[in-house]
Amino acid sequence: MLDGSTVRSGLSRELDYSLADQAEHLHRVAHIAHILNDQGIIAICSFISPDEAIRNQVKEIIGKDRFILVYMDEDIEYCKSNKSELYELAEQGKISNIPGVDIDYELPQKPKYVLKHTNIREKITNLS
Repeated sequence: MLDGSTVRSGLSRELDYSLADQAEHLHRVAHIAHILNDQGIIAICSFISPDEAIRNQVKEIIGKDRFILVYMDEDIEYCKSNKSELYELAEQGKISNIPGVDIDYELPQKPKYVLKHTNIREKITNLS
């Protein structure tokens, strides 16, 4: 399991939240996922990917046959409760370029799965 906050605390610690650094952050994760896949390990990655262009770049790096996009369909209030430290920094003006705060989030065009936190256990059970 690769999570944005965890990766930012190590592998991407020197990156900020500029659009270029966000793209670099996701590219790094995509390469890690690709390497893990090559070793037979399934990588579950939990990241904010705010636009279709970056999602397509990640898909190309990982491999179209290995990449499965799961969209968490949640409102901004859920996002704030889930990643409170990130959204608090954004609301304090310490970071910018956060979807739902000061930039838009582009909905995925063709996610394989759409989940809500209220039905996630049911959906995960049905993935097999």
